Amino acid sequence: MRKSFEMKMLELDNPFITAVSVSLTFWLTRPKSVKREYATGTYDLDKLVRACLDSLQDKVLANDNLVVDLTARKNYADNHEAGVLVTVTPFDNETITAGVSDIDKKRKGYV
Repeated sequence: MRKSFEMKMLELDNPFITAVSVSLTFWLTRPKSVKREYATGTYDLDKLVRACLDSLQDKVLANDNLVVDLTARKNYADNHEAGVLVTVTPFDNETITAGVSDIDKKRKGYV
């Protein structure tokens, strides 16, 4: 996992220095005794996110405070290799706010 991250990093010339949108999907190894469908009993999602964003700092992001839009999900890795898929894209306010009324944009601080 670390190796694929390091190899992908070679494609990036400089860390992002503007607002970004980040999507994180975690695949966790299911403990043998666990039968539940969702990964509700393993690892706190906020701690996984924090660790991941901290690891992106200085390499992918100039600072993790540049993240203005965040989506995170955790699943069991039954049909997938355990790890995390990280997607970082420049934040595009127009795309994010498509379909939101002008008054709601103002209320939520989008404008």
